[in-house]
Amino acid sequence: MKRNFVEILVVVLISILILLLITLSSDLMTKSHVLYYNSWMHFGYIKTAKSFPDINLTAPFCWRLLAPFLVYIFPFSIETGYLLVTFSSIVASSVLIYFIAKYLFTELYYPWIGVLTYFSLIFVVRMNVIEFISVDSLAFMFMLLSIYSIYKKNNLLFIISTTLGILTKETLFIVFPLYFTLNYRSHYNRGYYYNLIYRTFLVSLPAIIIYIFLRILIIPKEPYNYFELLTYISKYRFDSILGLISTLNKNLFVHQNAFENILINIYRITFGAIGPIIFFIILKSKANLSNILRLSPLIVLSFLQIFIAIDNERLIMTGFPAYVLLYLYSIYFLVKENNIDIKYFIIYSIINLISQFVLTKDYYQQTYYSVVLQLILGLLMLAVIYMKFYIRSSKQYKREKQTEQ
Repeated sequence: MKRNFVEILVVVLISILILLLITLSSDLMTKSHVLYYNSWMHFGYIKTAKSFPDINLTAPFCWRLLAPFLVYIFPFSIETGYLLVTFSSIVASSVLIYFIAKYLFTELYYPWIGVLTYFSLIFVVRMNVIEFISVDSLAFMFMLLSIYSIYKKNNLLFIISTTLGILTKETLFIVFPLYFTLNYRSHYNRGYYYNLIYRTFLVSLPAIIIYIFLRILIIPKEPYNYFELLTYISKYRFDSILGLISTLNKNLFVHQNAFENILINIYRITFGAIGPIIFFIILKSKANLSNILRLSPLIVLSFLQIFIAIDNERLIMTGFPAYVLLYLYSIYFLVKENNIDIKYFIIYSIINLISQFVLTKDYYQQTYYSVVLQLILGLLMLAVIYMKFYIRSSKQYKREKQTEQ
């Protein structure tokens, strides 16, 4: 117990230090920010916090109540309240990633690589630091708490975390299938699977009931037509995939054509969202197949969100717990199967984290271009790994030749 407390304290202190560095190198979305008065969701969350004890009847903010309620009861300004909710959620998420990784891997280094990787995810941490008037970080924390509860076989904690998560944001629905896939065992009988399906439904039911009640009890002031919304967003998404429109606020090239639009739009929902860890997941995808299948609900459902909302990277990265864990598994296989020293990944994780502090002039450099820089570093890391393969195989080939002679 004492050891766990010390570990939590160390992770919290290091997380606060990293978060402070990210904050100091980021241009927070306060009223002085040049983009503050653009069309952002923070105005909806500010209005919701101001409206209590009444409900802001603007959808979807009228159903995302937990974070604004916490801000309302805090004895601070609304901006300070959201800052506290967002920053404490980020730190708590770091602690949860540490202990999830500690449960899955016996070696000391993996939990810390997980923490460093988490803070390196631009559209999970840095984006939410910049746009701190949001509910995403709190929702992410409940997602991780739900995943932790599955691994620890704690059904009550799963029910509490998903229920509070649904009160934060409906995104929590994407973790429900994980209860089945993470508990799935191929050698068990059919009765076990039926029971597992039943248990998955049962532990998910309280959050589902809360979600339904919120929709029944709180009616938005303006009609929220799901069919029209889905039709509009689906058309937008297919047009972007076909290159008929650009998802950027401004073109990267003069007279940007459809093919360039396709490449940019697809990049934004793949490499541009996930960053360099996708390279390592692909590299070890064969060895990682069973883990990919277990975590696939997060990946698939986070991607499907692009057909119900008009965002890009932010939507894709709701599946970040799967990407962080698959990255750790990829490192594990590279160390175990290919004899790559894990210290390379510790050094790389530190450099990858620090790299986002280089581009700090404006919003776009802090987000989109930071990912580009990280992707370049990821490719360099892959080059180092392949050089190790090449040097080792060359030495082995020479030894075999000398033995033959």
